[in-house]
Amino acid sequence: MWTLDSEYVGYFAEKSPSGSLIYDESYLVFMLVAEGAVSAYTLVVAGSFVVVGNTIHWLEYQSTC
Repeated sequence: MWTLDSEYVGYFAEKSPSGSLIYDESYLVFMLVAEGAVSAYTLVVAGSFVVVGNTIHWLEYQSTC
């Protein structure tokens, strides 16, 4: 299981005097790239399920005609 250590967060963020985190631009770019990768992976997996389901449906339809 992955964990997010404070050292890793410290690489991308600094604490302001009020205690909130100020993120570096590289962190924001990393998060956008990660979100895009997850979206692409989800699209490929969901699309594969649709293609397999449609193929099975077509094969069943062809065998009954």
